[in-house]
Amino acid sequence: MKRRIVSVVLTAVLMAVIGCNASVTSSTMNKRITEYSGINMIKTIRNTVEVQHTKTQEEYDRLTHIIENRNGKIVIEIIDAIVLDNDGNGSNQFGFYVKYDSKRFSKGETVKTVFVYNTDTNYWDDIVCRVDTLI
Repeated sequence: MKRRIVSVVLTAVLMAVIGCNASVTSSTMNKRITEYSGINMIKTIRNTVEVQHTKTQEEYDRLTHIIENRNGKIVIEIIDAIVLDNDGNGSNQFGFYVKYDSKRFSKGETVKTVFVYNTDTNYWDDIVCRVDTLI
């Protein structure tokens, strides 16, 4: 399970660094991958990525400050939420609303959600990539 979570987080980071745009030509994508490969990729990720798995109120309070002051840093939030009904309405442990695909998830299921926030703004709802995984 940990391997799957790491894989999801790594995919989200790479999508945020390289780009989520599927219309990019393969030559452009190869150039971007080459630019961020190896040691340079590791240094770039270490200096520009903040990953927060919010499970406690203290972690959530810290995340609030990080999101509102990200200033170009890639912020990745990981939450666990429960699907509350068959319409896909869900809630995390702090009572915040999360909408899920009712065709993929059923009432009572726990879902791990990864949000990657836009680096260009400090808005709470400016999410560029989202991945939902049943746990």
